[in-house]
Amino acid sequence: MDEARHSPNPSEITALRAELPPQQGNTGQWGQTSQDKTWKYLCFFVSLILLLTVIILSVILSEVLKRTQQVQEKVLQLNEKVTQGLGDAGHDRDFIRSEVFRQMKAVLAGNESSCEPCPLDWKFFQGSCYFFSLDNLTWTQANDSCVQKQAHLVIINSRTEQVGHVES
Repeated sequence: MDEARHSPNPSEITALRAELPPQQGNTGQWGQTSQDKTWKYLCFFVSLILLLTVIILSVILSEVLKRTQQVQEKVLQLNEKVTQGLGDAGHDRDFIRSEVFRQMKAVLAGNESSCEPCPLDWKFFQGSCYFFSLDNLTWTQANDSCVQKQAHLVIINSRTEQVGHVES
């Protein structure tokens, strides 16, 4: 027994080869069964499908991000337009307010027209300004005088219009 426990001399080493009984099923090279190969192929195809899925999702995600950025740019543009529109509306409101005050001032001054107040020495009546001249002129001379004042020579037939001017 002592001899069996002693360490072998390198020149005394012999090789042993053992034959293993074959496993059930077909064995391929390296002792793999066809079931092992099936699992390897299945894992390979599942990995390939997962890789393709990741690639496809990456492409879709990049498109979604691009469209999101485009939508954000459009939202910014619309915000700028709304801000500009609100500013314009504020200016319009201020203009309308000043116009209302101007109209009120004209009404209080006795000139109810929507135009500028009548010039000095002119009389306002029912939306028009009238100038009464005390000069004794012919029709042609009176018409020329009106043209110089950028006005029209009129004949007043209405008693109300005649009285309104005299009382003003």
